[in-house]
Amino acid sequence: MTEPVESSRTPHPVLDPIRANLRAELLVDVLIMEKEGVIQVQYGGGGDSGDIDATGNTPLDEFFAEVVDHYCQFDWWNNEGGGGDITWNLVTDTLTLNGYYHTTLTEHVLLDEVV
Repeated sequence: MTEPVESSRTPHPVLDPIRANLRAELLVDVLIMEKEGVIQVQYGGGGDSGDIDATGNTPLDEFFAEVVDHYCQFDWWNNEGGGGDITWNLVTDTLTLNGYYHTTLTEHVLLDEVV
């Protein structure tokens, strides 16, 4: 198991205001409906395409798509693909992005010499 990478997060001029507005709206639902306050979605892909599981909340889905697009610095959608999840704890405002990608290993082996 790999250890989490320490965040060297710098403010993002586009995502931060969207995040703050969404959080404010979603926290109202958390308080009214007595929900847990944690949202988790999966993303995955392969063969030159990828997608993110929809939450049914279009602004939230668009935000998660931008988060993956901006912060995933590995190729999770091409060739063998990959994926991961995004977890947003609305109460603590912690956004965690996990991911993986597949690789193919080719190993050449000499089985027998032909005379």
